[in-house]
Amino acid sequence: GVSIESSANDEIGDLVRAFNTMLQRLNQRDQQVAYTLDKLEAEKSFANEVVETVKHALIVVEPSGEVRLYNAAACRVFKCSSVICQGANLVDLMSDDNRRFIKNALENDLEFTDEQVWTRDVFDQPQLLQITCTKLTKREQFLFAIQDITEVEAALSRQRLAAGVFENSQDGLMVTNESDVITMVNPALSELLGYPQESLLGKMPEQVFDWQQFRSLMPAIKDAVIQFGQWQGEVWEKDCNGKKVPMFAKVSRIKTAQSDSKYDYVYILSDLSSIKEMERLEYLAHHDSLTGVANRAQLYRVLDETLKQQKAL
Repeated sequence: GVSIESSANDEIGDLVRAFNTMLQRLNQRDQQVAYTLDKLEAEKSFANEVVETVKHALIVVEPSGEVRLYNAAACRVFKCSSVICQGANLVDLMSDDNRRFIKNALENDLEFTDEQVWTRDVFDQPQLLQITCTKLTKREQFLFAIQDITEVEAALSRQRLAAGVFENSQDGLMVTNESDVITMVNPALSELLGYPQESLLGKMPEQVFDWQQFRSLMPAIKDAVIQFGQWQGEVWEKDCNGKKVPMFAKVSRIKTAQSDSKYDYVYILSDLSSIKEMERLEYLAHHDSLTGVANRAQLYRVLDETLKQQKAL
């Protein structure tokens, strides 16, 4: 409105001034209302942006299961935009085995956190969903936060399998980082060399092992691993008691989970003691223990092999 000017000091002047004051206050209130509306609109836009950015499916439903609101991630979780829409029923989005689970939560006002449910997606493929249900008391509606963790569970299963293989391997296994610090060892390595696992972790191999061959070969080993992905060879190294143990060693490297440019080094150490003992007994059976000269048994064996070759010709 437009203010009215009056210079009179009578009743009319007082009335005009009162009118102008009221008009000014109305303008201030309108400005405050406009500011509040703009602020609410900005907050609403921000909230909507956050909801749409969340990777979990967020679905608001009535007690009947009818969908009232949902975000874009809901379409990704259920893998089809036409399956979920306002007015659809959340119960119908689940496979037959799990519909009772959702209906029971809605009918009994149940709240739960991170319940894992196996279902089947629109392509009839197994799908593991992690579901949280919260009741919205003001509206008597339910908010479901649903995450597809099928790939996460598959990765965890692979990790558990790898950990089981690592722990139960008959070969000694040791992992070092790029700084040559030991980060993992398995029980077989401790059994092979006699060192407790806790005495090895966090230390460099040269701090705990009296390894002569490995130390001298390490530059060549690192070069081979970098160029060809692996090094392997036979080494004799001392155990915790100073006894030399024959081992067949394989060294390779794998990328770390934190960076594609950093690598861990994996050592696989196989005990050759029994094989070396068999070779020693085989040698003693055919050679004189003092002179090392072939004995009669070795002579007969060589003659027998020569005769077989002659017959074959």
